[in-house]
Amino acid sequence: MKTATTTSTSNPKMASVGLRVVLLMGEGAIVAAGQYSYTAPDGTEVLVTYVADENGFQPQSDLLPVAPLFPHPIPEFVLEQIAFAAEQDRLRALEESHERPSVRNPSGTYRAPQ
Repeated sequence: MKTATTTSTSNPKMASVGLRVVLLMGEGAIVAAGQYSYTAPDGTEVLVTYVADENGFQPQSDLLPVAPLFPHPIPEFVLEQIAFAAEQDRLRALEESHERPSVRNPSGTYRAPQ
């Protein structure tokens, strides 16, 4: 395994930039990890740490938005609609398995005139 580390402050708005690259021999994988920081227009100091690997670029910061936790509560009316649809599907399958006439198939005995 080979590693390399670099640090750069070429951009005056960035306090620090670091990069660590890990090359895994034989597998061809490259992993980069590091951090950077800057001052936002409102004066807030922003620090972002990151890892880039086979799972993609994965930044982390207190200022990045986060998706809500799942599963979130499902409203009761939605659960009732799901149950209703499941019951309708069950009845339709039962109807089709018994080949009973239904609204979708009004007559199973219709034949063309002779």
